[in-house]
Amino acid sequence: NYRTNIVGDLLTVDAEFEIIVDERFIDSETEILNPDINVKYWDGATVEVVKPVGNVYTVTNGAQLAWISQESNKVVDFNNNPFNGAVIDIKADIHLNGKEFTPIYFYTHEDKLVTVNGNGHVISDYVINGGENLGLFSDVRGNIKDLHVKNVTIKGTNRAGAVVGRLAGNM
Repeated sequence: NYRTNIVGDLLTVDAEFEIIVDERFIDSETEILNPDINVKYWDGATVEVVKPVGNVYTVTNGAQLAWISQESNKVVDFNNNPFNGAVIDIKADIHLNGKEFTPIYFYTHEDKLVTVNGNGHVISDYVINGGENLGLFSDVRGNIKDLHVKNVTIKGTNRAGAVVGRLAGNM
């Protein structure tokens, strides 16, 4: 374990050790050792509602990102899209744990573009399968800035990318 340091003759002398894990390294919800306290792991199913403050949706974990995806894919009339003019503010590294993820669909009104601000954070380890316009974001009218992705699997037929499948805006 890279977080454990025991100094001495560990392999050559009989001894008893008590290893105490600092509570900062324990996930408070699961009580399991969290190997990277700076990354939020997603179970592939949990969805957590994100309530905007004004037009800003702050996302800190995979369950919140899944809710954004779920809600964005319900939109049938882009004139009444709740994400028109919204800012999606990513405030933590998010690890999607190798789970399949439904792309986020931000096809907003052309005068009310969405902004995704990654704040330098990494969204990692997700799988997206099927169709076209595939990526973490499927179709975006707006801007994506300062967002990093890592360890991504995309299987699509047309317009596929790790971050976005189709973008009408800037990245």
